[in-house]
Amino acid sequence: MKKVFLKPVQVLVILILIFTVSCKKIEVTGVGFEMRSITLPVGETEILTPIVFPENATNKAVSWTSDDPLVATVDNGKVTAKKIGDTFIHVTTKDGNYTASIGVLVRE
Repeated sequence: MKKVFLKPVQVLVILILIFTVSCKKIEVTGVGFEMRSITLPVGETEILTPIVFPENATNKAVSWTSDDPLVATVDNGKVTAKKIGDTFIHVTTKDGNYTASIGVLVRE
């Protein structure tokens, strides 16, 4: 059996190719929630977990907002019911600016 030896330049090219392929950025294509709405009693909290697509996206960072912080606030996905009412919580991806919303119903 003949042994094959690679020249240092060949090894370097192979390593560069492997690194380039493994570092390819996978763009976000969407975001969503498993539920359409949640109901919380005043004073209670719930952690929302958005689903970023595709599952292997490189940058899954998101930001959060509440349409009415007097009814419910959101901090890094943690929703806190403040007073009786209805509002929407929105999550937006940093990559691609995709948005999903979930209704929040605050009851006694």
